Amino acid sequence: MLAQWLRESLGTLEGVRALNIDAVAGPSGAALEVRLSGQNLETLRAAAQDLKQSLTLMRGVQDISDSFNAGGRELDIHATAEGEALGLGDVDLARQVRQAFFGAEVQRVQRGRNEVRVYVRLPAADRAQLDSLNALWIRLPDGRKVPFPVVGEAREMTGLSAINRIDRKRVVTVQADINKLLVEPGDVTDLLKAEVLPDLLKRYPGIHYEFGGETEAQQDTSSVLGYAFVIVLLMIFGALAIPLKSYIEPLLIMSVIPFGIVGAIIGHLVLGKDISILSVIGIVGLVGVVVNDSLVMVDFINHYIDEGHDWRSAVMEAGPKRFRAVILTSVTTFLGLLPIQMETSIQSEFVKPMAVSISFGVMFATFVTLILVPVIYFVAKDLSERVGNAWTGATAKPD
Repeated sequence: MLAQWLRESLGTLEGVRALNIDAVAGPSGAALEVRLSGQNLETLRAAAQDLKQSLTLMRGVQDISDSFNAGGRELDIHATAEGEALGLGDVDLARQVRQAFFGAEVQRVQRGRNEVRVYVRLPAADRAQLDSLNALWIRLPDGRKVPFPVVGEAREMTGLSAINRIDRKRVVTVQADINKLLVEPGDVTDLLKAEVLPDLLKRYPGIHYEFGGETEAQQDTSSVLGYAFVIVLLMIFGALAIPLKSYIEPLLIMSVIPFGIVGAIIGHLVLGKDISILSVIGIVGLVGVVVNDSLVMVDFINHYIDEGHDWRSAVMEAGPKRFRAVILTSVTTFLGLLPIQMETSIQSEFVKPMAVSISFGVMFATFVTLILVPVIYFVAKDLSERVGNAWTGATAKPD
């Protein structure tokens, strides 16, 4: 991969705060993103550093960075205890330092339509030297002047150009890329949840975490797919119940759906692929495909009964008579998706899980359909006769 080659060629770059090499051929977003939230900014900074250190020890995790956008160097100026005893506060001290280096406005001159502001400040040579701060005289509230080191102290530090907040809480985001050839993102996330993050919360009380990036996107998509799956089942039930004029037969036809899902899972296990959100999307699509074979079986039984045959013989004949049609329907679907499964390009990796779910789900459900649907039909019909109720979906003549 070009991104991996470039990353190895560059190696470690001195003086670089963050380096990200993105090679996106599918859904965008960080492969791993952990958002730490809390009130204390220094605690968040320390927790983020510990988390980054833990990620560096994990196999396949690379390009680790955080959202602490460090600004330039700055001086943190505070009044000393002696300065406070003399009546000097932080605000007054900072104001005098600002006036010395930035300037204090003393006059405004009108020149035509323009207004010129006149500032008084230290000479340019003195403003360029940090030693000028120690030589600065500070005016006290009583009018006396004392050197800056007596009443103030300046500490050099790196400031922050931005502080991110979510729900009024300060948030720092730790991001990383994952080499999917070495490790699955789900395995890294599970390891973080089980070992790293619980220990981090113990060492830094008041810190909370949540996953973002691809993990958050998958969670949102999963919740949407859950509702979509229920809606699809209801739509399929309605589409079958109306022409069949039955509430029972659609359930018989849809009874193979769980077995199709089992087949999709088996297909992933056979090919050594993890079940991803794309696999779930394929399973939702599988629901509408896997019922075709059982529909063929039930439709044959109904027509066989309408021709005047006994319903028991219709059930017994359904499998052998419709074997070829059922098998060919599933085999052609499997063969049609086979080129996608055999493709080796990077782009195909994002559609392979869907192809595996549909193809293996259909094939597994096919063999179940040939046995399960006649058996369930027989049991349902037999039970309806035993309780003395007419079966709403059948037009069979009484035996």
